[in-house]
Amino acid sequence: MKKKNLLIVGGAGFIGSYLCKRLLNNGHFVVAYDNLMRGKESNISDLYCKKDFIFIKADANDSLTLKKTIIKYKIDIIFHLAANSDIQASAKNPSIEFSATSQTTWSILCAMKETGV
Repeated sequence: MKKKNLLIVGGAGFIGSYLCKRLLNNGHFVVAYDNLMRGKESNISDLYCKKDFIFIKADANDSLTLKKTIIKYKIDIIFHLAANSDIQASAKNPSIEFSATSQTTWSILCAMKETGV
């Protein structure tokens, strides 16, 4: 299998951190990208010693940083796992859902289009 450069948006979340570990074990270069709104750095701290792992604390809605990351690490594939998982909070304040889920998805898709991923 050819080694790929992978970006996991939401990489410090519960599922994202397990995906990071699995993909690293399969021989890929992994960039975990997370704003730590719902994810936890402790989920991935054991990966810091891996030469093929990078953690970037940033928001996917920051399109400039996202595009720079994609270009810098020559990303081949993006896994989008960033979303609001606090349903009660978003029911009280729907703007949370829009910003953390819909807007984030749009931002990632635009960055993918603009960088050719």
